[in-house]
Amino acid sequence: MGVVRNLYVIYELRSLAARIQKGIREQGRYYVSAPAEMMQLGDLRQATEYARLHDWMLVSHIGGDNYEFFEAVPSPQQVLFSTVDG
Repeated sequence: MGVVRNLYVIYELRSLAARIQKGIREQGRYYVSAPAEMMQLGDLRQATEYARLHDWMLVSHIGGDNYEFFEAVPSPQQVLFSTVDG
């Protein structure tokens, strides 16, 4: 039973990763607030590690009931502004 449960969790996290990647690609971010998705991510530490493994940034909103994922690679505009400023 443990192996089946682990395979289910891996499948669900893959599905969530695909949804996050699609949201980032189409809108520049993915907002997680659904209780089922929040449960898959676990606590803030686990969600931060999950984001890091996928090269995403994670923002936890006040109350901790939702997260926002962004791509961790800076956009060309961000690189341009950072070189102008510094």
